[in-house]
Parts: sequence; structure tokens; C-alpha cells
Amino acid sequence: MFNSTFKRTALAAALAAVFSGTVYAQDTASAMRGSVVGPQGNGASGTEVVIRHVPSGSTVTVTTDEDGNFVANGLRVGGPYQVVLDSDVYRDAAYQDIYLQLGSTYRLNAQLEADEMERLQVSGSAINYASLNRGSGSSFGEEQIEKQPTYGRDLKDVLRLNPLATQIGDGSELTVAGNNPKYNSITVDGIGQNDDFGLNGNGYPTQRSPISIDAIEQVSIDVVPFSVKDSNFTGAKINAVTKSGTNEFKGSVFYQYASDSLAGDPEPNRYYPDSTAPELDYEEKTKGFGLGGPIIEDTLFFYVNYEKTEEPQPVARGP
Repeated sequence: MFNSTFKRTALAAALAAVFSGTVYAQDTASAMRGSVVGPQGNGASGTEVVIRHVPSGSTVTVTTDEDGNFVANGLRVGGPYQVVLDSDVYRDAAYQDIYLQLGSTYRLNAQLEADEMERLQVSGSAINYASLNRGSGSSFGEEQIEKQPTYGRDLKDVLRLNPLATQIGDGSELTVAGNNPKYNSITVDGIGQNDDFGLNGNGYPTQRSPISIDAIEQVSIDVVPFSVKDSNFTGAKINAVTKSGTNEFKGSVFYQYASDSLAGDPEPNRYYPDSTAPELDYEEKTKGFGLGGPIIEDTLFFYVNYEKTEEPQPVARGP
């Protein structure tokens, strides 16, 4: 039986502000590296690589070294990005529609043409050959998260799109490649969200998801990653980052309702042959909103998210 007079409320709020050019940890951002060469294959040293995040207008500029190589860390996940190669010696080039994945390094190699040569088109879409095969790992962006049906608004319903990820038991635990769910490592914005005491069956330190699924910008899952910077776990690495605002104000409002009134009446069975099954008394409501936008255009942004859940608490009955 359920005591309908008692309600448990779960509250989650996220606030994110991003400065242009700020350096982030690899677990909460992406990176880009590559090489730029001239017409003869020689390194195009001194070429400026201007990396622009189109939705926010924020830019990061790096310069190639003497061999034409460049590295840009701390980039926002997602995109699209525009990359412009600005050279004083060769003809400039631009690449459009580049998307970055959480915790991954995008590889961009380019060859510039001589400045005196005519060129009909100077822009194109770069193909990141290094990310075409990610092995057993997967990364899911905002669009995939929004389209994936979820039960209880749990991020695990998105992660199970990876063929090695499976929800077991009542669906609250996630096992990856057959490993014990307790062996997984879960982080949100680089902060651990593991059930260190083993008190919950869902793998979180809270009874529900520690953050609203609407606040997630991108989430990645890697199966037993063999990296020197990853430690203290032997299962899967689940890494999520929250949304940040852009130059456009965007918001969302949601409401979710579940009740025993939406289910049919119990049929007679061996336990209740006379249809004397106890009456159900269950009702769950989840509501919230998200809002993001610019504080200073192209420079400073905000995103806030609020989610509240009300549900009955099961009550133990004596004999």
C-alpha cells in the first residue's frame, strides 16, 4: 500500500556561465588539434587558426608552430564550429559544420594553396577520420537526448543506446559489457556522482538522477577506457556536461504525470480469486523548466534548470 499523504520531493538545479577563452578540464570539454601545410607539403608556420563556436559567437585563436601544428584545448562540446585558417603567405581557407565530442580531440589536417592561384570555393566540411571509429565508446548530443524516450527521466535510458549498456533488475542499474554496475564511474561536469556507500540501487548518490536530463548538453560512455588519466574504476566511464547559454534566449517547460488511474483494474488470479486486490493509490508528478541566453553577447552566458518530483512513499505494513 502507499500512503498518499506523504510526498517526497526531489529538487535539482543547474547554473552554468561560460567565458570566452576559458580553459576547461578534458572531462568537461573537447579539444582540436591538427596540422596545416602549404602547397608543397611544408609546414605552414605562423598560420592563425580561428575556431568559432557559431551558436555563442565565442572564438579561440591559436597559431601554428614551425612545423605547422596546432592544439586548442578547453573547447565547448557540440557545435557547429567554424574554423578559419588565416595565413599571410597562402590563400585562406574555412571549414564549416564541425561538431566536437565530449572528452575527445578533433583532428583537422589542411593544405593551403598558393595565394596567386584562383579558387572558386574556399570553404568546406572537414571529415574527422580519427573519430569515425570510436570502438566501444559512444557520445550522445542534445538532439539525441531529446528524442530518446525515458522512464523517470533517467539518463541511463540514453546510455543504453550503446549496444554494450543494459539496464538490469527493475531498470535502475546499468551494467556495461557485463560488468558489475558498482564498477562504473559517473561524473557530471567533472564531479563524481557515484554511489560510494552502496545504499542505492540506481548507482547514484541520490534516489533519483542527480541532475535533470534537460540540463545535459552531451553525455559519453566509454567501456573500460585504458587511459592513464582515468582511474579508481574498472567498469564503464559515464561522463556528462551541462548546458551553457548561447547568443539566443532559449527555454523549455515540461510536465509529466503518472497515476494508477491510467492503468486498468486488476484481474482475478490465484492470489485474489474474488477480485479483492487492494486498491492502488499512486500518483507521480514531475515538472520543471530550463532557460538559457547571453549576459554579454559572444562573451558571457547563463543557463538555469529546475525540476521537481512529487511521488508517494511506500509504507511498510505489519502482519
